[in-house]
Amino acid sequence: MGHDEPRGAPQRHENPKIIYASISAFGRNGPHADRPGFDDVIQATSGYMSLNERGDGPLRTGGPVLDYATGMHAASAILAAVVMRGRTGTGHHVDVAMQDVAMLLVNRHTHIAATTGTPPPPAGNRDGILLGRYESADGYVMLAGYRPRHWRAICRSVGLGDYAELNSAEFVKRSAEINTAVAARLREYPSAHWDNVFHLAGVVAGGVRTLDEVIDTGQPEARQLFSDVESPSGTTRVTNNGYLMDGEPFAPAEGPPLLGQHSEEVLAELGYTSTEIKHFVAAGTVGSRSS
Repeated sequence: MGHDEPRGAPQRHENPKIIYASISAFGRNGPHADRPGFDDVIQATSGYMSLNERGDGPLRTGGPVLDYATGMHAASAILAAVVMRGRTGTGHHVDVAMQDVAMLLVNRHTHIAATTGTPPPPAGNRDGILLGRYESADGYVMLAGYRPRHWRAICRSVGLGDYAELNSAEFVKRSAEINTAVAARLREYPSAHWDNVFHLAGVVAGGVRTLDEVIDTGQPEARQLFSDVESPSGTTRVTNNGYLMDGEPFAPAEGPPLLGQHSEEVLAELGYTSTEIKHFVAAGTVGSRSS
């Protein structure tokens, strides 16, 4: 194995054009290369959780975001390797670490910590003028006051148009007063009311919804996000790949297979005879749905 070969990698001289990928918790080199990890552990060890501190401590995200993001990052890297091979004729080994991806997802914070030696403090639910989470009559809304034009649009939409006439310097000077007035107005009506107001006014803001509420809006259905597939437990609604190609989704062809469901046909495709396959099944070498 040459010096440029990662630990455990196939010999490149066997097929110089091959592209293969390795996904691990910490990568294939470095002091933590031998450590295992799952999504929630890497959220903790990567610094990702430390940026989401609320109440009693750092919070894990509600879903395995690093699992998904690492897979997508790996797919992107593999596609880049395919393009590079088209130009050079040489294959590549793609080495993707979940911790690297976690630090890339919070790249602004990562670069500040790497440059200064001190990470920025955890963000709260309010990050600036009319920027963050606000209470409504029955829940919460999220406002995106990133620019002066956003501040003014928010004020107009909630019926506080006088503040929208202020110049930026005066708006900043009176920001505490404006924030209090907007917060009080938002508490007068439910989140769904404000969500509709923001929608009609073209304001970058929205109500905080539960997943079932999002589905009920009809937007996921319009985007063909779901497919119905059959499984041993019955019909299940699953998500598609999350993008459209020429207006059509990439949907699963069938439901999740049972353990061993395709063993025999896979072995047949590999050239094994029916007698050999029956022997493998009888010996317990492979599992089969028919066994």
